[in-house]
Amino acid sequence: GHPPFGHGGEVALNRCMLGNGGFEGNGQALRIVTRLEKYSEEHGMDLTRRAVLGLIKYPACYDDTNTFKISQEESQNLSANPIFKAQKFKPPKCYLNEEHEIVKSWVSSELNDWEKVSEVIECELEHNKTVHKSFDASIMEVADDIAYGVHDLEDCIALGKIKIKDFKQRLPKQLRKYLKRHTNKPVKDLFSGSYKRKKLIGKMVNYFIKATKINIVPGFEHPLFKYKVELSNEAKNELDKLKDIVKELVIEKPEVQHLEFKGQKIVTELFHAFKTDPERLLQPVDYERIGPNDEDKDRIICDYIAGMTDEYAITRYKNLFEPRSGSIFDRL
Repeated sequence: GHPPFGHGGEVALNRCMLGNGGFEGNGQALRIVTRLEKYSEEHGMDLTRRAVLGLIKYPACYDDTNTFKISQEESQNLSANPIFKAQKFKPPKCYLNEEHEIVKSWVSSELNDWEKVSEVIECELEHNKTVHKSFDASIMEVADDIAYGVHDLEDCIALGKIKIKDFKQRLPKQLRKYLKRHTNKPVKDLFSGSYKRKKLIGKMVNYFIKATKINIVPGFEHPLFKYKVELSNEAKNELDKLKDIVKELVIEKPEVQHLEFKGQKIVTELFHAFKTDPERLLQPVDYERIGPNDEDKDRIICDYIAGMTDEYAITRYKNLFEPRSGSIFDRL
């Protein structure tokens, strides 16, 4: 479900779709498996209900979570400018409005707890947030958090983006003790050759997996909601510290933010180019999906861009906007 340029592209597409159902990466993943992938005529990948339920990380729709209200006309005027500050346009964590009927009439149709599962809480200065999720989704969330916290760190170290001195000052205490049981120099090994680093990264993943537990969630009867997989509080704090290391030493650096900013601009300008003349610029198979109103057109264009890789989005941008790029012989 992640669009080109990661969270930068997600923010840009949400801004383009304000007043028209918005955009959110997790919600797009649900849309892909239930609607867009053509493994079946009408039901996307035609997965089981439990598989789909496990993908719903945030069980409330866009309109129930979004607090930044704006009309379609205001959205069009706003998003026409591709230069903007990202913070204001971060989407809520949710599934998209178009998938609400699928969730209500099929995924949750035999789940009596769903009304409580889909409750949101109001957050000051932020979008509304969901609290609950299915047992399967809680497993997925913990696995995703571990992968994000540990393997992003591994990538940043391998690429030389994090220096050993900076990392040594920030390595969580209990994790350091755990790693020392396996090697006398855990920090040095992380910054050594690929073999030693991967072995130690495996130990870090194991540390967090062993720190997971199954908790009972009060107020639910159905076993899919009564139980939830979570990290211990100590392990969660340590994993958050690893994420903070990557965020502070890499993600928030200007050189990374420049790329994200550029990605936002590319996504916004592609959206408005395709929206201006979709019959001329979209592939016939994509144009044929457009319905009779603008809302349909915007969502189809959003789907098209969300499915691009970074490289393909850059190529389409160059072909459309750079005079010396592109040829009639290029494959789109």
